[in-house]
Amino acid sequence: MKRFILGVGLGLLTVVMIGGVVVILQQNRVRQTVDSPPQVALTSPIEGAIIYSEALYITGAITHPAPLQVDLLVDDQPIASGLSRPSTEVWALEIHHAYAGDPIEASLRVSNPETNDIYQEVMIVLSQLAERPDGAFGGVVSPSNGADIGGDFVVVQGRVSGVRDEIITVKLIDDRQTILDQQTIAIHNPYLVDDLPFRAELAIHHFVGLAIIEVNFAQLGLEQTIAINLVGAAG
Repeated sequence: MKRFILGVGLGLLTVVMIGGVVVILQQNRVRQTVDSPPQVALTSPIEGAIIYSEALYITGAITHPAPLQVDLLVDDQPIASGLSRPSTEVWALEIHHAYAGDPIEASLRVSNPETNDIYQEVMIVLSQLAERPDGAFGGVVSPSNGADIGGDFVVVQGRVSGVRDEIITVKLIDDRQTILDQQTIAIHNPYLVDDLPFRAELAIHHFVGLAIIEVNFAQLGLEQTIAINLVGAAG
């Protein structure tokens, strides 16, 4: 099974990429009207991003047009803000900040500018460019080689930096070289230097035994394999 994943699910809203096209799915069958509050999802940056650049390129999705307030906060105080008025179901905004201190956790918050209701908030890290490792790099953070994994899915997490548009293919392969599941993830890093995380969930389809996770970074020219042991669902 092959899936193309761009973003995240939030409440009634799921954002996916199918064949390079962004598709917004609502989990219920009742179409929202413009009088109801929109469902909003941040697609980039996601939780855990390390921002070395002096600007943030923010992308997201929304069920219907509505104004959005975007704030970057340190110690719950805004250090940069922007206003987006999306006219389509996908939106993008660039905001500039002047943070130049030690690495620090910050929150990126999307809210209603009229009511201050918060639609979504993710935690990221701000850091000076001098703190960034040299070059372009990418890799899997978890799971580790030799890990025993139970449940119905294998969650693969990693990071990539130094490439403007990276395509990451993640495969789960059993001991007979059958692909159990596969996802392709598109990472857009317009300023190159930011260290951006990625996440894939791969279905095991009831397989139990030795398997490998194969991760290919198209632009970096890097391939990584992790051997794991699938122990089956609990119970």
